[in-house]
Amino acid sequence: MEWKERVFPFVPIDPRRHNILDFLKKYIDDHEFKGVKLYPALGYWACDRRLFPVYEYCELNQIPIITHCSRGGVYFKGHLKQSPELLKHPITGATLQPERNRIFTDRLGDPDQFRYVLDEYPELKIDFAHYGGGDDWLHYLEDPWQKSDSGGEDRDVSANWVHKINNLIRDPKYPNIYTDISYTLHDERIVPLLKMFLNDETLRNHILFGTDYYMLEQDIAEREIAIKFRFWIGEQDFKQLAETNNNRLLII
Repeated sequence: MEWKERVFPFVPIDPRRHNILDFLKKYIDDHEFKGVKLYPALGYWACDRRLFPVYEYCELNQIPIITHCSRGGVYFKGHLKQSPELLKHPITGATLQPERNRIFTDRLGDPDQFRYVLDEYPELKIDFAHYGGGDDWLHYLEDPWQKSDSGGEDRDVSANWVHKINNLIRDPKYPNIYTDISYTLHDERIVPLLKMFLNDETLRNHILFGTDYYMLEQDIAEREIAIKFRFWIGEQDFKQLAETNNNRLLII
């Protein structure tokens, strides 16, 4: 079996790179790459205007985008004081105050930042990787007063990202929003809540199974957690997440 029948490479895109659209087209057209990977926490806004030609191309050609969407992890470690353009919101023009990079970079890939993108490209296929991350899942479970998505201009980075992603998926204006449980599933406490989410038909059709294996292996053997998860969730739901929904995102 050829690699292209088993491996679906995505092109890493960063708006600070020159000629990013040509770069993307080269790998999509000439090398049969299947999608785009974004990691805004590395130092750029998800709604950076330089990315909009990429978004337009991806929407037109139904090329899926995976964006990192959990707090912390790898993040931009430059000096924010030396990057005034990063402190100015690319859409609203609002000027933000410098914060610790680990905190500030959460703003860059907050799910709400993609609403500015989706307002222009509503058919865009986006997978919000990690479903907001383990911390937000636990906050969802432990704090009944955890703030949800405002849905307006007052977009609060502290609001729960699980809420925000669910609200994007449920918004009929954006039919191609997905999320995945890669690495987040290493914490067994998420499984009952995930099972509850799967009772919602809209969410059920837009959640993907994944392991993020090299990260997962820091805590538990990938094979072990995948088998446990399959047992916990049941064959029907596992097939929905691992096969049906993934195939829809990738158009296999």
